[in-house]
Amino acid sequence: MRKKTFIYFSFLAAMIVSFYLCLPSPVIPDLPGSLKSDEPGDTYQMSNIAAYFTDYERDEILAYYHRAFARSTLFNLPLPTVSYTLPVEDRHFWLGRLMQTTYFEENSHFLRESLFVNLWEPRPLVDDGIFIKGKQYKTKVTVRTVQSPIPVRLIVFGACVLTAYQLFKEWRRLLYGKNN
Repeated sequence: MRKKTFIYFSFLAAMIVSFYLCLPSPVIPDLPGSLKSDEPGDTYQMSNIAAYFTDYERDEILAYYHRAFARSTLFNLPLPTVSYTLPVEDRHFWLGRLMQTTYFEENSHFLRESLFVNLWEPRPLVDDGIFIKGKQYKTKVTVRTVQSPIPVRLIVFGACVLTAYQLFKEWRRLLYGKNN
């Protein structure tokens, strides 16, 4: 009876995680009230990248992207999202080029996709500032989404399940001396 219950709940958990992995990725909208950049490297030169010039504060920008990234496009379902502050030295690895940075953050959905948000806020009296088309802006925001294909997500999840099963069997064998 216990074994059947365990198998039932394991199957149910695997189906829920598989559903989560197959949900469509969130659509990241343009930053409202901001000028979209047309500088080289900010548009079509790299996939899934966009840059904006804005007067929003750092907290407002990060909260906007966190909210936009935290929900699936299917029934507006919430997705578990984790945010990491990354060292600014790593930005060229994730964004594919060197750029000015004062803050770099990753929002991640486990086994699915990530949204990288790079902010550059010019320092007063040190940097020249951001002047585009005759207007000064406080911040330049660069965002990039990195997604994995659904079959890859499912294969990785399957490998995790098989590995967990093998570890459980080995743990039982070592602890109780059972081979099954």
